[in-house]
Amino acid sequence: MQRTFNSLDWNELNQVPCEILWGTNASSKLIELGLNITSELQLAFKLANSGYALRKKKNPGRAMGRWGDICEHADTILEPLGWFLIRKNGQPCLVNSEKNLQLIFMSPNDEAFGNELNVITSKCHKGHATELKLLANKSHYADSNFFRTFIVYYQPSNLIDTENSSFLPFEIAYATGIYKVSPVGEKTKCFPINHTLRLIMSDSPDAPEAYEAPIPDENNPITEDDFGDLQAI
Repeated sequence: MQRTFNSLDWNELNQVPCEILWGTNASSKLIELGLNITSELQLAFKLANSGYALRKKKNPGRAMGRWGDICEHADTILEPLGWFLIRKNGQPCLVNSEKNLQLIFMSPNDEAFGNELNVITSKCHKGHATELKLLANKSHYADSNFFRTFIVYYQPSNLIDTENSSFLPFEIAYATGIYKVSPVGEKTKCFPINHTLRLIMSDSPDAPEAYEAPIPDENNPITEDDFGDLQAI
């Protein structure tokens, strides 16, 4: 069973089928959606992780600072490509007005990050601004005339592998609903659910193909005679 929040099983709560793509298929989908920004996000993540590493573990704002750094660095790096960090309903969003796209950044639940068998959501509850954007997504995915909100799920801080950081995994997902955990009449506390698309980026789209060692021909084994005059060197 997937780990729960207050006894809630996200796998059971999910109500829609989700298209999940990896590798080159995920990269092709990003291009199709106008989100071919993998290398720029990689730089933003690496810069933010560097700042995170410099903060003391007892710093109460360490994780929140990393989220803020990701937003800031992504804004700076992507600004020449038409992306700008704007507050919408009080929530920082990376917006491309020409493409009617906006990105919000979240740390995901550990057990679902990069794992297609579990339903992904945010690690911490979100508020009313997230609710408005994700509910609007329900009818806007196929219509580029409306703003579509994609969630960038970045690597949780407790999963950072400093020794193997040539590529920092992330996901870009499209959620169409929320699950409220706040009582009626109180300030909204909710989690993204009902994702219809997850693009799992676990390695660089530009990475070379893995080398496959040749399989020796057991019917024609190599002998000393194959080296000829090299034996005399």
